Amino acid sequence: MTILIDGQTGEVVDKNYDPTPDPAQVMRQERNQLLAETDWWCCSDQTPTKDQLDYRKALRDLPENSTPKWTKDFVLTGVTWPTKPE
Repeated sequence: MTILIDGQTGEVVDKNYDPTPDPAQVMRQERNQLLAETDWWCCSDQTPTKDQLDYRKALRDLPENSTPKWTKDFVLTGVTWPTKPE
């Protein structure tokens, strides 16, 4: 743990500050980026394939189907990323 100190006042803000990002939050950020990259599949002038729809659904379902955690080397584990269709 790290102590978080206010840069202006020098007062201790949080004695138990943990700078390690929440693994679930990191997973959601990565998931959101993958969804954003495939948003165009669902534009009004496109017809997404079943594989594309399944991929996007699997991404949306990741929070319920995963238990993200960090390894000692800060590698995100506990997430099975779906394979992006061609």
